Amino acid sequence: MTRTATFMTGSAFGPALLRTLAAVLLLLLLAGCADMVPAVPETAIEDAAQEPEEAQTQAEDSPAESQPAQEEPAEPVTVVEPADFVLDATATEVRFLVEETLAGNHKLVVGATSTVSGAFRATPSDLMATTFEPVAIDAATFVTDSDRRNGAINRFILKTSAYPEIVFTPTGFAEVPAMVEVGQEFEGRLEGTLSVLGKEIPLSFALSARFASEHEFIGSGTTTISREEWGISVPMPPLVTWVADPLVFEMDFTAQAEQTDQ
Repeated sequence: MTRTATFMTGSAFGPALLRTLAAVLLLLLLAGCADMVPAVPETAIEDAAQEPEEAQTQAEDSPAESQPAQEEPAEPVTVVEPADFVLDATATEVRFLVEETLAGNHKLVVGATSTVSGAFRATPSDLMATTFEPVAIDAATFVTDSDRRNGAINRFILKTSAYPEIVFTPTGFAEVPAMVEVGQEFEGRLEGTLSVLGKEIPLSFALSARFASEHEFIGSGTTTISREEWGISVPMPPLVTWVADPLVFEMDFTAQAEQTDQ
């Protein structure tokens, strides 16, 4: 009986013991390998998670170098050929304005005429290239609010029998844009010389004008004239006690260009 029990112990439990030992060795081996793997800090894991978001933000903030900014196309410039313009006497007026004291009352005297002729060649595409012919004014046709004053102007002031015309000879525009579009109003100066009573003196008109169309030019100008400088004497009847110096010289004009069939 004793021998039988010993035999069963050696034969039945031997393999089980070996399997147990093998399992223990395997667990020890796995534990040792686990100790050899370095631990990853939690902050490294968080930084790794944030890197894609930061990269995306930088990509949104920085424009792509491969896509240069596109420039807006320049507006097309309308080129208009030069045309010959002639002053339209029906839509043109030249005026002088002078203040006086008459019978103790202040008065503004206005003399006007539409008997004006002149011409020029111009284009809105190149204002500085404008060329002019003299502008002639019939001095005897100035009309005021008084026939007696009209007579005095002709006989004593402008002396129209000896000097029938007042002539303005433009030399060119100044202080104007290089070019304008049709319909665009512009300002500047019209330089030239004015001939009155046989004297010719440089004069400059402050000008405001526009090409109403390619065939119509509209404008107005103003300047001042010193009576003393021009030798313009004004008779002083008993009721007139004062006449201003200088006087104002104005013009409103319209010029038309001949339209040809294409």
